[in-house]
Amino acid sequence: MEKRARAPKAPKPSPRAPAEPAEPAKSEGVAAPGADGASTTQLVLHAGRLLGDLTVRRMRVQFPGFRASHGRLLPLLEAGTARLSDLSQRLGVSKQAAGQLVEELESEGLVQREADPADRRARRVRLTPRGKRVVADVRGLHASFDAALEARLGARDRAAAVAAMLELSRWAESTAHGPSAD
Repeated sequence: MEKRARAPKAPKPSPRAPAEPAEPAKSEGVAAPGADGASTTQLVLHAGRLLGDLTVRRMRVQFPGFRASHGRLLPLLEAGTARLSDLSQRLGVSKQAAGQLVEELESEGLVQREADPADRRARRVRLTPRGKRVVADVRGLHASFDAALEARLGARDRAAAVAAMLELSRWAESTAHGPSAD
């Protein structure tokens, strides 16, 4: 008769004091909102990540293949066409990465490539009508976020938050292009 291996028994819980209440969840090393010690940078990055994730989830309802990178590239084409090299520079990625992103968007029918009349070797990228709808939908979604924030904060505090974010953006832009800290 063959013996079967038994699963090991689970250890018995050791007697101890009642459990402490669970701590509020922290996300990727970011202190919980409102927690002492959370830096402005941590809070802004955390809020940006959450809003980016929410944007992607909501956009995927209508456009299942939508990704955050699509939401960064498509608005760059609102004013017209752009060369791939310009897109890669504005996105802060290699030409190859920008090219792959354009290929994805082209396969989804959101952009199209065309010859550059000023340089026949170069190609320009433009939004298709469907791509314009996606950009309009993202803008509408962001407007709904703004309205929800204003309902929560009030018009004055929302305006103050916008002013602070604009100043933060100007500072970050000037710092990013200033002398290196190396």
